[in-house]
Formats: sequence, structure tokens, C-alpha cells
Amino acid sequence: MRKKTNAFILILLSLCFPISGCSSPASGSKVGMLTSTGIIEGQSFSSGVWSGIQQAKKDFSFETVHAKPEAETPDGYLKEADTLYTAGYRMIVAPGAEFSKTVFDAQSKYSDARFILIDGEPSDAGGNVSISQNTVALLFAEQESGFLAAVASALQLKTGHFAVILSSKDPSLSRYKNGFVQGVNYANKNFGTGIALERSDFVFINGPDDLDGAKKAAGAFYDRGVDAIFTPCGAAAGAVISEAVERSQNGTPAFVVGTDSDLYDDGIYDGKKSVLLTSAVKKADAAAYYIIEKIFDNQFPGGQTVVLNTGNGGVGLPESNPNLREDVIKTVNLLLKQLKSGDLTVNE
Repeated sequence: MRKKTNAFILILLSLCFPISGCSSPASGSKVGMLTSTGIIEGQSFSSGVWSGIQQAKKDFSFETVHAKPEAETPDGYLKEADTLYTAGYRMIVAPGAEFSKTVFDAQSKYSDARFILIDGEPSDAGGNVSISQNTVALLFAEQESGFLAAVASALQLKTGHFAVILSSKDPSLSRYKNGFVQGVNYANKNFGTGIALERSDFVFINGPDDLDGAKKAAGAFYDRGVDAIFTPCGAAAGAVISEAVERSQNGTPAFVVGTDSDLYDDGIYDGKKSVLLTSAVKKADAAAYYIIEKIFDNQFPGGQTVVLNTGNGGVGLPESNPNLREDVIKTVNLLLKQLKSGDLTVNE
């Protein structure tokens, strides 16, 4: 069982774990970010992390670089971490669970560097988690944003049929799914919505790069009357959005509920409409900024897994939701307050 620490509690208690041989960061420090794709534009998770690093750079004054490994494998990632370290980067950010093995190896190899693994935990090839004092792992309570997105979508449509396309059984995607299911059930029970979501409405594709599989799955769902598809499937969500746009342009409304980032603009068609009802967002930029700020304040929570949730602003819905009515937004904001206070809980 992983050890969790609420980031809000960390802020209050100002936890700090000194690292042997690691001096306090100052102007002139360097923050390097690994990326499995080398792309930091658009709405990708890596782009969000990079945005947070750039925000922190303005406030704390340090050099930055993002690096794409030659080989997208644990060994390839570690080689690029070696390159960053050799170039003087002592703060290395790794955005994504694919870097779990890399950080596991690098944290002991370079004990005087700080490693920030966002959306994953350092683990060996067997999946055994170990977090050294020079490393912090940041996870998200995706179930909370999935819940809010489901309630919002159910309230907006009132009746209909939802479906879910997943790219793997990764824990973060499972949390999205579980929260979404609870949100649909909550809306049906407490607000009188009539949304169908059955066992046959869940499908797995062959990974986040399976664009063809995602588009075919979306087409099959829409063909049998599904109104909105929830997309915890990584980059393949773009193919689902594309299918929904094509159908909507042809006069058959089809909706999508996004994940990770605000995908509204990706679903725009006919100039001003979008197929995105809303998105279950985890704020990668806030996560990166939060932990870099901790480092410069000498409050680095080394050896910990920090969970970012609604209580500390780590997950939620987009700030703007043009496809949601005002009454829907008002209701969802009330639920958000209950989640923050602990009066409402969503299971993982």
C-alpha cells in the first residue's frame, strides 16, 4: 500500500527533509525536465508540467531545459537523466508513470540531486515502490475530478447514455473511471437525472497511441445511441473527439468528456461550437510549481508521496465551461466545496 501525504497538510506543517550533500537552491540553479515525446506544446500532460516550471522560473530565477531521450525505454530515459545531471541540472522533473523505473534508479545514483516524479511513484521492474529522501512523488485524486465531470455532464444532458474508453488499467485511469461511475450514480440518485452507464459501456483500447482503436470504439458507441464518452485514454482522446466532431458536423450531436487538461478547444467545430461538455482536469502546472516552490523554500518533502486533490487545488473542472448551464455550474461548485471540506468523499 502506498504512503500518501496530503499536500495541504505539508503546506501547513512545512515539512522539510534535508538531503545529505544537497545545498539550498539559489539563483543560477537548473531545473531539467524529461519528456517521453519531446513535445511540450498543446494540451498534453508534459506541456502542463512545463508551463508550471516556466511559471516557477519567473519567480525563483533558474535555468530550464526539457530533454527527449533517444529511446523511449527506462534505459533511454536514464541515459537522458545522466546527460542532464552531467550538464549541472540538480533538479530533474519527470512527468508521467513511464519514468517510475528511471527515477527509482537515478535517485540512488545521484543522491545530491532532487527528483520530482509527477503522476507516478519510483518503482523497480517488479513494481516495488521506494522513494528516497532526495525524491518526491506527486499523485492526483483523479476520482474527484472524474466525479465532478460526471455530475456536471449528467445534469447538463439530464437523460441519455454514457460510455467510457480507457487505454490501460493504470491506477490513475482507474481512479478517473471509478470517480466517473460514482458521479453518474450520485446524479441519478440525488438530482433525478436518468443517465445509463452499464458494464458493456466500458472498453479498453491498445494503449494511449491506439488512435484507430479509439476512433472505432467511439463510432461503435455513438452508433448504438451513446450520447457522451468519457476519455481516460491519453492521447487517444483526440481520436474520440475527432469522431464526435465529424458526427456533430453532420447533424448528429455527439459529446465528449475529457481528462487531464481542458480539451474544449480541441472539440470546436463550425467556428464556435464544441463537442466537449467539460473535462476532468488534473493541474500539472500547479503540481510542478508547488514542488519547485517547496524546494526554494527549503521545505522539500523528500521521501514522500504527495496527493493533489480538490482540497489543495490539484484537480477539478476547467475554469470556464461554455457548454454547461449556469445552474449546473452552481450545483457542481457546491459539490466541490463539500469535497474540499470532507463532507463528501469519492472512493478511488
